[in-house]
Amino acid sequence: MNTSLYKFTEKAWGNNPNIQLIDDKKFQLALCFASKSILEKETIYSNIKLKFLITEVAMSITTTEIYHYYERDDSLICTAIQFDKTTIEATTVHIKNYQNSYAKTVRLAKKLPKKNLFHILILPDSSLVGRSDLVKGLTAQIDKNVPVTRGLTGDDANFNGTLTGLNKQPKDGEIIPISFYGNYLTMTHQSLGIWDTFGLKKKFTNSCENKLLKLENQNALALQKKYLDSESKKLPESGLLFPLSVIIPGDTKPIIQTILSTNKKDSSMSFARDVPIGSKVRFMKANFTF
Repeated sequence: MNTSLYKFTEKAWGNNPNIQLIDDKKFQLALCFASKSILEKETIYSNIKLKFLITEVAMSITTTEIYHYYERDDSLICTAIQFDKTTIEATTVHIKNYQNSYAKTVRLAKKLPKKNLFHILILPDSSLVGRSDLVKGLTAQIDKNVPVTRGLTGDDANFNGTLTGLNKQPKDGEIIPISFYGNYLTMTHQSLGIWDTFGLKKKFTNSCENKLLKLENQNALALQKKYLDSESKKLPESGLLFPLSVIIPGDTKPIIQTILSTNKKDSSMSFARDVPIGSKVRFMKANFTF
């Protein structure tokens, strides 16, 4: 397998001089990440396709682009991949509303060829697709030994919706699974958390799927605002810096839940995955000291 890294700004392509260049016609997959302002441009897909003529082009909005060791804003970063023996299959399904996300991901999984399936990488619209539904829908249709990795699309701190696209202009509501076939790759994945826990453990006492209503029988949103103090005025944006550490019933390890949105009408907070009643929770805050 060979890879090359490119950036696209102001209608011009550039490449990382520290990474080998490969004939553009030999790539099978291009993974492209950019800010919303870039992916919203009507010409963005045509510019990418002109660069990679015979490639599966998967695009996703991101909060900050990473180019080599550096962070960038308002550019498009593309990792182009050439496989020697591994084959790939990319498809897409559109999710129109949250209630149908489980059924849609089941249908999506059924479309994937299963023979020699090695790994699945997913680019979802995180603003519309619940992570719990996505995982449940996929794992119900594939071998339990096939790993599935995914990230969260991000609209910076705007929370106005995200964009993804496969071989066409990006739009909201697209779920893109990219399947890898064969036994010639080694897949690894990792994440870095920058949050510390604080305060006493509490319990979710009223919730529905990914929506939290009550903590210890208290209004969840009001309690979160109390802990955030002056930062509460910036919700849901400030929720990125103050997520929750959650241990769901039956588990022992915590997962980090960041706030996707708040609802003033019912004083609820919505998260990327389900928040079952009885889950143990502690508040968290960002720590930028590494």
